[in-house]
Amino acid sequence: KDGTIYVEERSVTPVTDADGRNIHCIIITQDITERRQAESALSESNSLLRVAGCVARFGGWKVNLMDGKVTWSDEVACIHDEPPGYSPAETDDGINYYAPEWQEKITKVFGDCVRDGTPFDEEMQIITAYGRRVWVRTTGEAVRKAAGEIIQVHGAFQDITQRKQAEEVLRKTEYLMSEGQKIAHLGTFEYDAATRQTIWSEEEYRIYGLDPCCPSPEYNNMLAMCIHPDDRDTLHQVFTSAIQSSSVYELEHRIVRPDGSIRWVYDRAHPYFDATGTLIRYIGTTLDVTERKEAEKKIRKLNVELEERVRERTAQLEAVNKELETFTYSVSHDLKAPLRGIDGYSQLLEMEYSNRLDAEGQLFIRNVRNSAAQMSVLIDDLLSYSRMERRILRHSSFDLSSLVQVVLAERMSDIEQGNVNVNLAIPALTVRTDRDGLAIVLRNLLENAVKFSRNARPPLVEVGARTENGRTIIWVRDNGIGFDMKFHDRIFEIFQRLQRVEEYPGTGIGLALVQKSIQRMGGRVWAESAPGKGATFFLEIPHDNSIV
Repeated sequence: KDGTIYVEERSVTPVTDADGRNIHCIIITQDITERRQAESALSESNSLLRVAGCVARFGGWKVNLMDGKVTWSDEVACIHDEPPGYSPAETDDGINYYAPEWQEKITKVFGDCVRDGTPFDEEMQIITAYGRRVWVRTTGEAVRKAAGEIIQVHGAFQDITQRKQAEEVLRKTEYLMSEGQKIAHLGTFEYDAATRQTIWSEEEYRIYGLDPCCPSPEYNNMLAMCIHPDDRDTLHQVFTSAIQSSSVYELEHRIVRPDGSIRWVYDRAHPYFDATGTLIRYIGTTLDVTERKEAEKKIRKLNVELEERVRERTAQLEAVNKELETFTYSVSHDLKAPLRGIDGYSQLLEMEYSNRLDAEGQLFIRNVRNSAAQMSVLIDDLLSYSRMERRILRHSSFDLSSLVQVVLAERMSDIEQGNVNVNLAIPALTVRTDRDGLAIVLRNLLENAVKFSRNARPPLVEVGARTENGRTIIWVRDNGIGFDMKFHDRIFEIFQRLQRVEEYPGTGIGLALVQKSIQRMGGRVWAESAPGKGATFFLEIPHDNSIV
């Protein structure tokens, strides 16, 4: 009436009378409640063990030395890719599952355990029934009789393949990290806020020139032994300030190695806190920046030397330019004076004595005067070319069409004399550049266009402009003799001519002057042409100097 119990009838004995009739029975009943509870607990425990063994890939085994019987748990069989309930027929069958390179070792340790009772705990590889290589941990120990005789060996067996793979990945990761730190000269460190103890990586030791086998130095010792005397106070102040504010620590400073050598390093560390927000540690890196600092020092030295050389060279150039300017004006005066004399006396000779000269003599006088005039033009062009480098550029905004009209007016006599038709294709456009420099460029290009198109029927010249992606493009086009594009770069060189001077007079300086002038304004010049098809010269005014 207090509840249910488990009972077991141990025996039932009938009792009979003298006539052999059953009159009653004697029944012996045992209360087995505790046993049933123990069996239930044992069953539950076994179930939990099976689940745990399955999850952990862990099982047990035993070898009875008296009859040679081998017993595997279901999980051990599963690890070997065998069905539940499988056990090897004999010990050697179990050993044969081990990979060839491990069979000698397992045979020895198992034999030592059987003979001497020496326990073993080994990690080896087996080859399962499916041919898979599996890492296992196998342990074994001897079971003895009371007299000490070994009658059984039993142990545990676990699949540790995942752990081994994880260890291999970790090993490779640590190797790559270590090698990466070596290559980058980047060490890592950890500072314990409570103990002030530091933990260093191997590369951190190498950076500081210390033995990795020694313990990491405590903060104060590190400060005293490893930091350059001139940087100790700065490091301590910066690091203390970072700790007090729980902020990132960052500093570039010097260290002193045990051999006395000095290295530059860059430290950076981040704070870490526990669940209550209390600072527990700093984790950071140390980068050896000695080579960079030395390179910066060399660069600073080179910059100083370069600046000095530039000053010296500038002074030399200024002196040379001054001498060249003096020489240029001297040449201008000294050459033009005799030329004026030659031209003047030739003119007097022609005027006063022409009636005494025959036709050939008069031709000689005209040739002398023409040569003197050509020489004077050449000197003027050379002076213009030499002055181009010294011209002060004055950027201003102006109407392009007005400038073109001025340049055309200057060449109107040549245009009318050659019956040249001029077409203007210039929209309302304001440009910002050096007006005088652009006038020089347009003057030379227009002069060439008129000169080289004089034999065309009729001679045509076009001056146009457009805006393109914020740039101003100006062109001067003619329908003259043109040129082969293989000579494109040559025509912009000084004194380079493609035609004979007798056919097309000129000094060979005009296009060189155009290129130098437009380059000084930050622009560029190029041409498109073909023999007998005329030529078009393009000017590009930089976008930062042009506005629509």
